[in-house]
Amino acid sequence: MSGGAAGTLNDHRAERGAFVRQLLEAVGIQPAHGPQDGPYVWERPAPADPDIPPRPVLLLRAVAKRQRWHAEYAAAQLAANGSPPDQ
Repeated sequence: MSGGAAGTLNDHRAERGAFVRQLLEAVGIQPAHGPQDGPYVWERPAPADPDIPPRPVLLLRAVAKRQRWHAEYAAAQLAANGSPPDQ
């Protein structure tokens, strides 16, 4: 993948995130968690790191987070124009 394509994808992600945040704010929904909660430092954990939950727990948390984001977005769409978002 070239640097230009990655830049385009990163730009799209940033624009999409900004759009969703603006929509949530416009209808008075405060996201449970957002980019302003950072900054973050990402590092690879050691295999025996006691602070890292088991993989199934991490996956379930990720699924729950995605469902929460989807519900917030659907509520914002409904509040903004009276119709749920397209699937």
